[in-house]
Amino acid sequence: MSIQADALSSICEIDIDTMDSSYANRINGKPCDMTSNQFLMAAMLCDEANKDIVDGVIAELGKQGWKVVFCRIAALFCKRTLPFIRGRVLVQVSPRGAYDYEDTLSWAREYAKAFEHVGISKDRYAIKIPTTGPAMNAAKQLETEGIATLGTAMFSVTQAVAASQANCYAISPYYNEIKAHGDPSLRINVEDFLTQHPMSNRIAQIRHVYNIEREQNGKKQPQMKPASFVVWQEAMACAMLGSENVTALPPTLDELITISSSALQRDPKADISKEVEVLLNNDPLTGSTSFTKADLPTYKTDYLTNNGAALDAANEADPVTKQRLFDALELFCSFEDQCKTFIEEKLVAV
Repeated sequence: MSIQADALSSICEIDIDTMDSSYANRINGKPCDMTSNQFLMAAMLCDEANKDIVDGVIAELGKQGWKVVFCRIAALFCKRTLPFIRGRVLVQVSPRGAYDYEDTLSWAREYAKAFEHVGISKDRYAIKIPTTGPAMNAAKQLETEGIATLGTAMFSVTQAVAASQANCYAISPYYNEIKAHGDPSLRINVEDFLTQHPMSNRIAQIRHVYNIEREQNGKKQPQMKPASFVVWQEAMACAMLGSENVTALPPTLDELITISSSALQRDPKADISKEVEVLLNNDPLTGSTSFTKADLPTYKTDYLTNNGAALDAANEADPVTKQRLFDALELFCSFEDQCKTFIEEKLVAV
């Protein structure tokens, strides 16, 4: 498979959403970043091919508890993939501490310690942080320590602004709700994803507010790395809407790499300014018929003060963000529990 010939790579970078180093190795023209989460970690832990790594870390660090073991194993999985990408490896803090400032810091620092131990420097990794008030405050602190962060579990423009205020290196808006991966009835089936998928509006709006802040105040904005795609056309839409990177699971990436130019609905470099203007002035996810870009959140509101109270209030006030954020955290908590149980059962056997 060659990423270099892919139409998508002509307009943005491609990140892989897998910890499988053998998959990364099969792609010619190295991907940019590699990302992971508790779901992917659970699969890797149970894979018999990884038994030596898992057992070795448990033998060395088992007395320090499952969290230390988990972070070290994650770092070792990342180290295997590092030669096959050009950018960073990313891991995710515990979703269970999404509303706990200290817990988020603790997890991120444990990852940082693990990365340092296995020889991965700070410029080659980043920590995924849920875009909640307390967690974004933790991200801001981590950035001062030289630990790059990515705002994840993101569904709104307000969350994107908060991540910028936290000085996150990147953000990962979810193009589809997390449940759509397991429930086909929740997937958006449209002819033109760029103009008809309801999340395209918010992707365009994030790009818009980031551009304004950079142009007016000279502040570097987080790299946009949308994720949670179920078909390749969604990734293409996000790239055309100005995302610097797109993060694709292997099935979607395989489709992207193999599609022919005749399958594209429009030239990836086409002028879509008219389509974008329409997207900026509508938000189908709210159901509002009067929304315009004048209603978009601005940087005048400090979404991080008072432990991120304004951000959490905004997340709560938007039914779509509220539900999808809850669903994402709940799913990752369930897989974290699987990881914890797997490791602790191994610890008992030592």
